[in-house]
Amino acid sequence: MSLDQRSTSDSRCHYCGDEIETDEWHPAVIDKDRDPKLFTFCEQSCKEQWQSNHE
Repeated sequence: MSLDQRSTSDSRCHYCGDEIETDEWHPAVIDKDRDPKLFTFCEQSCKEQWQSNHE
């Protein structure tokens, strides 16, 4: 999936675009470098990949 196809919706993983079950806990990050924004991820590995791309 290309970056432009990824959803920024809270119900989609910000890294891979997979749907997230919103009634379960999932990893998240708040980006403080820009306008504060919450990014949600379907699993820890997606969160870690996203963080490594944004260091």
